[in-house]
Amino acid sequence: MIYLRSSAATPETMHILLRTTEGETGYEVPVLKMHDYSIDEIFAKHLLFLIPFYLFNFEKQFPELEANPEKLAVLRAEYVRIQDRLEQLVQDGGLSVLTKKSIMENAAHVLALLAKNYTVIRKEMKPVMVGRVLDYEAKRIHNAALKVGETNTLSNQIRKKVARNKSFETIVDECESTPEIIRPLYDRILAEKQNSEEKNS
Repeated sequence: MIYLRSSAATPETMHILLRTTEGETGYEVPVLKMHDYSIDEIFAKHLLFLIPFYLFNFEKQFPELEANPEKLAVLRAEYVRIQDRLEQLVQDGGLSVLTKKSIMENAAHVLALLAKNYTVIRKEMKPVMVGRVLDYEAKRIHNAALKVGETNTLSNQIRKKVARNKSFETIVDECESTPEIIRPLYDRILAEKQNSEEKNS
């Protein structure tokens, strides 16, 4: 159970009652209060699903943030750091691109609803949440597409040269590449060629 807004009266646990055809079962569940979590704790405990709701921690400050560019800039900078920390997780393999994109898109949705009456906040914060995501995504997709295209082109070149029984060293030289790049492609294509010849023999 997550309370996005809470007060001193908000309980620490809640009693859940399940009714089934066989009777009733009750148990206590802990209550998570959004204001109890700093962004450092969210990352430390890998509670990344809370990031879209982190803005609730600043809701009471919205009137002041709307009127004070310097204080709003501090909040904006914090979300830039959140973006950078998520991106680092992606680079380290601890988070998928899709999950990162989903987190920040949901954060943008929360911003649109929570700050619907605060034009300046929406204007300053939305590019941080959405613009950078789209920029990272576009670059990553573009680079991935280039890599796939280059690999396919190189594989086709190697396949033709293997069919002509050219040596590994000759293929590396003619492709103007390095042994480290050619080797895995060469080994795969050579194995495919040998398997095909065995099936046809």
